[in-house]
Amino acid sequence: MAQDYDREEFLSTIRSIDASRLYERDEVNYTGRTRDTKELYTEVIAKYLLENIDILKTIPAHKRKYKYFIKKHLEREIPPENTPRKEERLAIQLFHKYRYREDLSDFGRILDYQVPLKVNRPDFAGKIDLISVKNGKLRVLELKVENSPETMLRCALEAYTYSRVLWKEKFLKDYGLPPKTEIIPTPLVFKNKYQYTEYYSEDHRYLQELMKTLSIQPIFISGI
Repeated sequence: MAQDYDREEFLSTIRSIDASRLYERDEVNYTGRTRDTKELYTEVIAKYLLENIDILKTIPAHKRKYKYFIKKHLEREIPPENTPRKEERLAIQLFHKYRYREDLSDFGRILDYQVPLKVNRPDFAGKIDLISVKNGKLRVLELKVENSPETMLRCALEAYTYSRVLWKEKFLKDYGLPPKTEIIPTPLVFKNKYQYTEYYSEDHRYLQELMKTLSIQPIFISGI
């Protein structure tokens, strides 16, 4: 559905949203332009966040008391091809393929998938699609299926938010990683698809600058 907002009207809505919930909102997936200034909605958001970067950098960790690592994930088979949960199926496929060695891909060895972040049932925090390790760095991978219509801004904000929400000390301990391991938020999307095109477009310079400022490093894959 087409959106039709003036810039300030749209910004007023963005300012009212809790930064830790922004990635969930429909607004980060708007693909049109503001009615008055003809700016891309995602660029209006990215510029606003750059000018108010602390609202993202101060997203607090959710101190989960349960283990992040779920042992039964190691035994789960790949769901059938006709499953409606395409993203989850792709995550499990990638896990099975890249769980043993880190030299086979740009993102390294996958440690786990569908990693829960909730502290308790009412907690809004979701699940990390995949986590991987390469060259001593941990990546929080936000995976999108090949034809996902979600914007790169949405992917980047979700990966970054999850990297903030996880309780770093416990998270690294649960996966047997050194306490000073660097955590990198990483959109994992397909080459030459929607998010890829957005990321490299000259029309998305604020998106590019926001991702650089937050050390969000996308990885583009051709397939599995």
